[in-house]
Amino acid sequence: MYVYVHNTSEILQALRNGFEVEDGREINVRAEFEVKHSYFDHLQHAVVIAPDYVKRCLLPDAMSFSSLFLTFGLQYSRSFFMKLDESYQLEALRMITSDSSQPSPLACPPPVILYGPFGSGKTRILARAAFEIMVNGVVSKKTTRILICAHHEQSIETFIFWYFGPIAKRQHLPFDVVLIGRNENSGVYSNMYMSMDRFINVASSNIKRLRHVLIIATYTMSLRLHGCLKSADGFFTHLFLDEAAQVREPEAIIPLVLATRNAKIVLAGDNRQVGPNILVLGEEARKFGLHISLLERLMKRYEEIGPVAASYVTKLSVNYRSHESLIALPKLFYDNLELNTANALNERSGPTGYSFVCSDSKLVPTYIDRDHPFVEACIVLEEVRSYLKVMEQMKINLDPRQICIITSTRKQLNHIRDMAYQYKEYEAARKVCFKPSFMILGHEFHAIFLSLFEPIQNDEMNAFYVKSLFNPFVFNTVITKAKFRVVAVGRLNEVQQFENDTLSHSCRSDNRVKCWHEYLSLCRRQGTLHNE
Repeated sequence: MYVYVHNTSEILQALRNGFEVEDGREINVRAEFEVKHSYFDHLQHAVVIAPDYVKRCLLPDAMSFSSLFLTFGLQYSRSFFMKLDESYQLEALRMITSDSSQPSPLACPPPVILYGPFGSGKTRILARAAFEIMVNGVVSKKTTRILICAHHEQSIETFIFWYFGPIAKRQHLPFDVVLIGRNENSGVYSNMYMSMDRFINVASSNIKRLRHVLIIATYTMSLRLHGCLKSADGFFTHLFLDEAAQVREPEAIIPLVLATRNAKIVLAGDNRQVGPNILVLGEEARKFGLHISLLERLMKRYEEIGPVAASYVTKLSVNYRSHESLIALPKLFYDNLELNTANALNERSGPTGYSFVCSDSKLVPTYIDRDHPFVEACIVLEEVRSYLKVMEQMKINLDPRQICIITSTRKQLNHIRDMAYQYKEYEAARKVCFKPSFMILGHEFHAIFLSLFEPIQNDEMNAFYVKSLFNPFVFNTVITKAKFRVVAVGRLNEVQQFENDTLSHSCRSDNRVKCWHEYLSLCRRQGTLHNE
């Protein structure tokens, strides 16, 4: 949405504060909205142009499956940041790098599925598999072209900053790696970045001639690749779809339009976090299954097909990322969730676990506006300041950007950010990240601080609940972004009442877990519920 206004201090203040200026006057703004259908047009176009051999593999039956077998040894990666747990993750790697023993001339082999909770190593497994497959392709002189897609820009950059970039610093990569983003990158690993315009205008003709290339892009960006890389036989021999449970099925089909006839397709994701199950609200759209991701639909189909499809699915259940104090609440969403105790996180982590601070707190200075959003903003900043001070006292070197303040609404986020810059006492908190709940995917932090203030009217509930911290899928997505510490700030009674009032909301997809009741109960037991 674009809003064009004359740049006056009153207008800017009104937009931040709900059309109210300092002296209490309100200003009227007349807005007209034009609905853009281009996103859905792109989804429909992808489904239309997808080759028949791709469409058939997405509608498999028992005859579509054959045994999987390894065609090369998994020996190429020696990097510690590519190391996998031999007991759990290597099984998934073998599944991804295996070939079908009886490929069909009419369809790609059915996609293999890798699913599991946050921190279980799905992205690392995909990166390791891509590296092994690419190097084997070079050694065996076999054309190997891989496309890795994820839902968010932040997520695709993970593959460069955590994996292929560091490897390229240590050794020569015998294949090309190109991340296609919105803009050029002049910083670290800039040689691996390329804007889509540059790719189309300069590089696509060269890329098309390469036999060994790894391209990384978002789902929607990948559709533009079709115009410059399309061919009758497809282009990519392998397609890895990360965060596949977070996108609508047509969006997951977008990258597949460039698959070769025998392409290996991998779907990886977490179906317990925010996805189309809560984002698709239209009755007609839900009737035709648009609220079910491709990963979830195929998981159900494979289960119906039976044992012959079992080797095409790997479930991960071990968390490698979080401190043990943060495992209790995610267990509400995941069966058999385990913590990898052999890979314990650094003991010098500072405060850990969950905490709740009631927003009737006495921490609020008298000179602060007593209006509740500002009270809560103040308490959040006090908690952040206190946390940073403890870390400093413990001599733990922590980048402030590893701390994130999260709210459901941009308005409350603006209150908190404005207060941080308005008062010198909160200067230390200015360098932390500020993010709304709906822009948290693809990130992880040392600690997160949540403001639960949600000023919404009854007629706004349906549109708002998809990003509300009281939505169990949003709750799970947000709290699992923290490695060590989660602090929530809110009015105790209102938090419990609001959750009770929304238990039957359609966006819950029949999930009746009382997340915040469990959160508060846990804090009471542990003595971390403050100012009750």
